[in-house]
Amino acid sequence: MRRYLILACFTLLFTSMLLAEDAKPDAELKAIEFKFSGLFSEFREDDLRYVFEDDVSVRVKDISFQDATATLVFDPAKIKLADLIARLKPSGFGIVRQFAVITTEELDCKACAAAIYKKVMQIDGVDQAAASIRRSRVSVWFDPFKTSREAIETVIRTAKGHGSK
Repeated sequence: MRRYLILACFTLLFTSMLLAEDAKPDAELKAIEFKFSGLFSEFREDDLRYVFEDDVSVRVKDISFQDATATLVFDPAKIKLADLIARLKPSGFGIVRQFAVITTEELDCKACAAAIYKKVMQIDGVDQAAASIRRSRVSVWFDPFKTSREAIETVIRTAKGHGSK
């Protein structure tokens, strides 16, 4: 009996070590908020969660039916973004292009606006952009699988126009 107890303890210890090895801190996980087609009511929440219920490397959180958005938290080392999206299609979900309005102090003349617009439009994945001097903001439609809001913000900060220092 004692032998079985010791064996059970070692088994539990070994299993917990393996699980701890697989668990990654949130810093190593990637969280992206997506706008979904097909996410129109509370009844669809279970459908969305069901798509990823067998995959421990993907979590669905922060669902908003009003905005049709949800945040997917995943381990990029275990699942590629393209594979993640491919798993959504059979369930009737799709990812909608992202829209971002980025406020910036870099827009103080027409040359700056033109330079920023030109640089933003050169980013792979950007479909449309508009730079407003009056409102000091850049509006962008982009493909979230090719670029991100952060990448666009970086380009805006580094774009140089006529009036840039």
